[in-house]
Amino acid sequence: MPPPSRSRINKTRTLGIVGTAIAVLVTSYYIYQKVTSAKEDNGARPPEGDSVKENKKARKSKCIIMSKSIQGLPIKWEEYAADEVVLLVPTSHTDGSMKQAIGDAFRKTKNEHKIIYCDSMDGLWSCVRRLGKFQCILNSRDFTSSGGSDAAVVPEDIGRFVKFVVDSDVEDVLIDTLCN
Repeated sequence: MPPPSRSRINKTRTLGIVGTAIAVLVTSYYIYQKVTSAKEDNGARPPEGDSVKENKKARKSKCIIMSKSIQGLPIKWEEYAADEVVLLVPTSHTDGSMKQAIGDAFRKTKNEHKIIYCDSMDGLWSCVRRLGKFQCILNSRDFTSSGGSDAAVVPEDIGRFVKFVVDSDVEDVLIDTLCN
């Protein structure tokens, strides 16, 4: 067999050099993109102090179900209107004067959009699920049937949507939870 021709060797060598050059260029471009995107991300990320503030703010997000006992608490609702608080008002458990008082308190601060009136318990729990707040505060004893049945008012799956459900009939616990 005759040895390979010189032109065939030159073609193979040229292809090897071109392939190596392309690989080096692609690798260099990839590294350049990683370095420049890391620099841009550092400027866009908030300082560590902001993440702590956001975490505290998220903890204050509350969904308050306005049952009769919560409506009777000595709380100035206008102080909480600017916070991450949403009031769910079951229309069957609220009288007109309380609706007016709550509405006025939130209207003063232009936050009346944080009051949701619910006609049924299914609608109320659907709102709790969709809001996904950190806490849901209620007194489930206000919602038990008149026959005295202790059937659970809070749906079993609500823990998937809300971090903490505070269900208490003790006035001090409710006030402490609402105010902090």
